[in-house]
Amino acid sequence: MQSDSPAKKWLSEVATIFFIASFIILVLAAILVPDFTYVRNHAHMEESWINLNLIGRATLHYEKDHHNKYPSADSMDHFKLALISYLPKQSGRDIFIEPGVGVPYALNGALSNQDVSSQGDPSHVVIAHEIVPPWKGVLHALYGDGSVRVCN
Repeated sequence: MQSDSPAKKWLSEVATIFFIASFIILVLAAILVPDFTYVRNHAHMEESWINLNLIGRATLHYEKDHHNKYPSADSMDHFKLALISYLPKQSGRDIFIEPGVGVPYALNGALSNQDVSSQGDPSHVVIAHEIVPPWKGVLHALYGDGSVRVCN
């Protein structure tokens, strides 16, 4: 019986080490990827809540300056135009777009230029809401009193 040459033995050991290292890396990746997804989705959820909160504050200031009427909500462009002077300067991000999704928030067009008091209790009137849930099916909505709450 002929023994393996030292080169074949060395190549076999390197291949075994490479296989074990690759297996360990794959296992670690399988463990960490869901955590990265959780962190990313949670960050999008938080950013969306902040966006809706800013829009809510701007809406309340708009109502105060425009005889207690909701801003024009027949289109996102009109809504933005109505509120832009009530919002802080943003550095390159559009707070009217859902983070991580890239679609505008859904507006309640029926409120466009309507008197706030004609719509009932503002804490039950949805002004805008997310279209795509950023995390675990949780949708946030902006209400007429300026609050942002889960609307599922």
